[in-house]
Amino acid sequence: PHPVLRFYGWFTQFDLNLFRFGDQSLFVKRSLFESLKGFDERLHVMEDQEIVHRIRETGASFTIMESSVTTSARKYKTNGVIRLQLLFILITLLYYAGARQETLVHLYKSLLK
Repeated sequence: PHPVLRFYGWFTQFDLNLFRFGDQSLFVKRSLFESLKGFDERLHVMEDQEIVHRIRETGASFTIMESSVTTSARKYKTNGVIRLQLLFILITLLYYAGARQETLVHLYKSLLK
């Protein structure tokens, strides 16, 4: 029910890669998932963004469902809504800037409670 989390959730109605993360319950046909060889297991963070990019490259699109999905807010409660979102923004920016996985994982682990 936190207003900031509700605001973040509002953005998920837009079909933009930047808003496609795994906590939104990405449904993918098995045949497509297998043809992509699944998640890149070398990635410990941002694996959802990476596979969304590969899915889009195939020409497949996402359908935004009318029904909602409830995901855990535990990390937000433990770390603070604004603090955690800033960490996610930082990791996302660094990922797209080409930062190494080791750097992203270190930030994630060292800055999360």
